[in-house]
Amino acid sequence: MNEIKIEASRKDRVIKDAYAKISTLKKGGYDVKKQSTDLKKWLEEQDEVEEVSVYGDTDITVKFKDKTQVGILLDRKKIYGGSTENSVNVDTNKRNLSRYVGDPYPVSTKAAVIDTLRDDWPPASTPDNINNLLEGAGYEVDYIKNDNANLQFFTTFDDNEYGVVFIRSHGGIMNVGGDDKLHIMVRPFFSSFPPASGYTGVGVFTVGTDVLPQGYAYTYAFNNQFVQQYMNNRHFPNSLFHLLVCHGADPVAQDDMIKSFLDRGVGCYTGWTLNASSTHGDPAAVQFFQVLCQSSANPTNTVANAIAQINSAGHTPDPGTSAVLVAHGSSAMQIINCQIIKEISHITIRNPKGEIVGRGFHDILDAVEYGTNQIIGGKYSKLQIIHNVELKKIQW
Repeated sequence: MNEIKIEASRKDRVIKDAYAKISTLKKGGYDVKKQSTDLKKWLEEQDEVEEVSVYGDTDITVKFKDKTQVGILLDRKKIYGGSTENSVNVDTNKRNLSRYVGDPYPVSTKAAVIDTLRDDWPPASTPDNINNLLEGAGYEVDYIKNDNANLQFFTTFDDNEYGVVFIRSHGGIMNVGGDDKLHIMVRPFFSSFPPASGYTGVGVFTVGTDVLPQGYAYTYAFNNQFVQQYMNNRHFPNSLFHLLVCHGADPVAQDDMIKSFLDRGVGCYTGWTLNASSTHGDPAAVQFFQVLCQSSANPTNTVANAIAQINSAGHTPDPGTSAVLVAHGSSAMQIINCQIIKEISHITIRNPKGEIVGRGFHDILDAVEYGTNQIIGGKYSKLQIIHNVELKKIQW
């Protein structure tokens, strides 16, 4: 059986014409639901296209006859997610995965602020403020922006052992072999259909953007298969994740992206069930970290406290989109007054008579140096060195 080959230029033509059609429909006053309905019908009529599926009226998966796919994310120049036409029962969105987390603190004092939209999406003050809040709380923060937030970076994401992670990016649902999966966009932007990424669990999005003159861009986007394949070297150290990503905590993601991260050691995963507008998603993200980094709070604020205060401020559910900010894993997690695990060494030195001639409470390097100096000093011909190591939880 001969494989069908479709040149990238032909696929580019389909996408270019699709965006031209979207522009025409917008100018005609058609809402997003109508745009997706008409666009689906038009795409199915194209010779290069094998199948078209739509999720939530805004996320369109186009499968070409050469088996390559692209997800068209509608309305992303207005909001992080889809349109207000999406309707999911709020009670369903409040479901949490059942997972026991014994310690309410991240183990690591490293944090990551990841912003794929720094050069494309206002306000830049959102990730800037979160970066400053985490640094003020004592975290060592890596600020990853634009093209630095690429697939190669995420393939070793777990190796960095971040205790707190904030991601601001586009996201959407793509159909993979009949399974709707959350995909999170990475950079760079491509002006034409990109080559195969070379990684498992990666799809291709098109998103509206002002970065490229054509008004839209192709990007790679990873799903949970990518997480399972490449973020499996180390466990996340009871990390706290907050995603300002459309559909980042969509109910369909509970069995793929969310579960995969929780299985990999994430203690709490928070995100929006649908689409968060910049009017509410951005201030909610800043408030989330303001509450958790409030050192004067007594008792220390938790994720549940942060979401409750965001609710009181009127940001969740998002009044314009009905998106709900939810937590999966442990909503009792905290990030201030973090307790970390430190390796402590006790050393006791006895002379040949069994008498204690030295005792210390050191870290391991000091303990070894202490014991060695006693021997080299020649005070005793024979020494018994008892070296006990314990893992001690200390206040950070």
